[in-house]
Amino acid sequence: NDYLENRRDNEERIFTMGGSTEIKLSLSHFFLQSGLDYSVYGQNGNYRFTTDEIDYENSYYNYDTTWVWIYDPPDAYPYPIVTDSTFVPDYFVKTSFAKNRYTYLEIPLIVGVQFAGDKKTSFEIGTGVSFGFLVSTKGQLPSLDGNSLTELNKSDAFLQNTSLNFIVQSGVRFRLSDKTSFTIRPYYKGSLQSNFEKSFPVSQKFRTLGISFGMNIKL
Repeated sequence: NDYLENRRDNEERIFTMGGSTEIKLSLSHFFLQSGLDYSVYGQNGNYRFTTDEIDYENSYYNYDTTWVWIYDPPDAYPYPIVTDSTFVPDYFVKTSFAKNRYTYLEIPLIVGVQFAGDKKTSFEIGTGVSFGFLVSTKGQLPSLDGNSLTELNKSDAFLQNTSLNFIVQSGVRFRLSDKTSFTIRPYYKGSLQSNFEKSFPVSQKFRTLGISFGMNIKL
């Protein structure tokens, strides 16, 4: 419908930054990872909606005229007896920019395998899920009637307060000392549920491609 087309055609991918702390338990070549992530999702949108202001330059009158034929030998000609006119208004279309953000605190649970290439470098791959709690929102969304923008608020009834995500990650770890190492970890995260309630007629799921950098301290 028009609402979905308005959002699909006028939203763009965004770049965001977050932070995390994690605890990793290593058992031989396997590991179990958890912690706390600060994650931000959203979109930038140039939304279009019709205002109540009439564009008189492009509006027009639609005329409907009833004719009668007059026969007066040797001539026959039409003669208008009723003329109705209907004003057909054209309304201005406004474009508004919105910067929508949804912030979550997430608890990941990752299981994986790590491979030691040499004493200085090791590699890992893992998968799992994360469970999140909505902590803040900001921005504007088109209203369902498509003629205005609605301010986002964390207390909005149509917003889910929790999230569930699927995660796949890989990484490389560079040992700096016996106790510390530096990690580079690309990852993919995908929502398993909409961040809108089921009663809301629109579903919205986020897909994230990211890369994390961090320091590891061995306890």
